Amino acid sequence: MAKINLTLRKLSDLIFHEANSPYVGYDRADLNRATVTVAGADVLTLGTPVFRAKSATANGKWAPVKANTALVTTNEFALVIADGLGEQLDVSGAGDHDVTLLVRGPVMVKDAKVRKSAAAVGLTVTADQNNLIHLLRAQGILPEITIA
Repeated sequence: MAKINLTLRKLSDLIFHEANSPYVGYDRADLNRATVTVAGADVLTLGTPVFRAKSATANGKWAPVKANTALVTTNEFALVIADGLGEQLDVSGAGDHDVTLLVRGPVMVKDAKVRKSAAAVGLTVTADQNNLIHLLRAQGILPEITIA
């Protein structure tokens, strides 16, 4: 019999506090059906940081934050919170993918989850991750240190 590895994910693995219930999300700003361009073997998972130019059109494409060159104030940032079907499943394969993004707060997210997801796409230097955290805070996405 084949062994199946099932990884259960839920929004509370990333979000730990917002003014309203995490299941309602009235205060946070989500962007449904956002297009993220994935290159090579990158995998978008719950909490993966993405960016695009602030002057981008409403349908502007996003890309994973892989290098510190993306960490500038002329970009806007978001976190992947679901695949194109609204499930917290990984998205992989080169090309464009529809996902749901967390783009504005006020919302508190788990710092460790954001850092782990950033490292998974190549942003591994702690100083760069600190800059990402700073830029997310400016948009009301507040990565906070948590126990789990």
